[in-house]
Amino acid sequence: MLHYVEDDHFDNYHIIEPLGEGGMGVVYKVTTSDEQNEYALKYCKYMDEGSLRRFKREVRAIRNIDHGNVMKIINMNLEHSPPYYVMGLASYSAYDVLDELAINHERAIEIFLDVCKGVQALHNAGQCHRDIKPQNIMVMENGTVVVSDFGLVKFVERDSTVLTKTMALIGTEIYMAPEQFLPEGARNADAKTDIYQLGKTLYQLYTGKFPALLSDEGVPAGLWYIIQKAVRQNPKERFDNVAELIDSIHDFKASLDPQHNPEKAFSLVIQEINDKLRNNVYEKRNIETLVLLLMSVSNDDEFFLQLFDQIPITLLQAAVSDMSDDVEPLLWKYSEIIERYIKQKHFGYAEVVANKMDELYRYSNNLSIKQAALESILCAAVDLNRFKAMNVFNSILIRVSAQEEALMVTDVLRKHMTRYQYVYSQVSKGQLHVMLHPVWELANKIKV
Repeated sequence: MLHYVEDDHFDNYHIIEPLGEGGMGVVYKVTTSDEQNEYALKYCKYMDEGSLRRFKREVRAIRNIDHGNVMKIINMNLEHSPPYYVMGLASYSAYDVLDELAINHERAIEIFLDVCKGVQALHNAGQCHRDIKPQNIMVMENGTVVVSDFGLVKFVERDSTVLTKTMALIGTEIYMAPEQFLPEGARNADAKTDIYQLGKTLYQLYTGKFPALLSDEGVPAGLWYIIQKAVRQNPKERFDNVAELIDSIHDFKASLDPQHNPEKAFSLVIQEINDKLRNNVYEKRNIETLVLLLMSVSNDDEFFLQLFDQIPITLLQAAVSDMSDDVEPLLWKYSEIIERYIKQKHFGYAEVVANKMDELYRYSNNLSIKQAALESILCAAVDLNRFKAMNVFNSILIRVSAQEEALMVTDVLRKHMTRYQYVYSQVSKGQLHVMLHPVWELANKIKV
């Protein structure tokens, strides 16, 4: 192991003081010999072949990327002992100002967008970062936000098995995506891994909280939807790319603008959707935009339902079938609002809820979506005392045949036992799946 020490002079640089240390690198503040300029110098502290190879890979990863939000290499000497490279001097990291960002959400979002642009530049160059976190987000002396610390950068198509085997578990664990914990986790990491880490980072920048356990407390519904999508366990269910994540953040920002008219924006998207549906096509991005717009107004129950009811049923059918993970949070928000607000609606609205949710129940294979739909129907039918809606609910119960579905329905009936007591007698026990018999008997025993 080799080290520079304070007051060392070499290659026109003067070592001033240490700034930080990582797994294989140490960063010092340096000046040029004439003391005209200050920089940060990072050197490789280990001289074994593997460490040197990884350090040189780090340099290779960023030296040819010319983007304002990616830390730029100013100079390097890979033949020196120990090898080093020189970069701009940062004023502080995002981690240093988490408390400030937690109360200045506009600044937190702006920093995050800059980070996304830097990560997007990496991806465009065929690389992924694999270690995105607030500590690796630097704010330079001129205020520019840059992504730094590329010690774990992976050339997506070209990294050797030798390197990845020696670094099978890498990254700061709390920010790591599930696939990074798999055997040879480094080889499983790709752009979707960075998107997961961006989601964790966004949460921490906005809330100031350590992202070990994410909570929607203090997070606007629209932003929470974005975070949840970014940190999905299955990489295929996350944003397809950083550009999609950036677009969603811009949509969220627009929803906060006092001049923003969500109803008009919603109508424009609906119009575009209807135009496409005439040709039997729809775009995933349109659905994501609708979900984000609805989540952003979910604190206004009446307005939320007004907009939700404008969504064409054919689009909802397609969405719950093809994009269940994207619309699942929306359906649960809808169910929550129905339970809370349904008594404020005209009794005939129960059929509107029941018929729409029945269609979604039929088209979806997602048990969570089915549960949200079923709870919405039960609440609307009983709270508005509407027999047509009750018939829809009962018909679903009679159709239950699969064991997993029966377990889900049992949970719904137990959760809403007070409501189920009003309708249980409309369907005999013998018409129900055997797994529903105990909850039917419980309702019969309690009675109204």
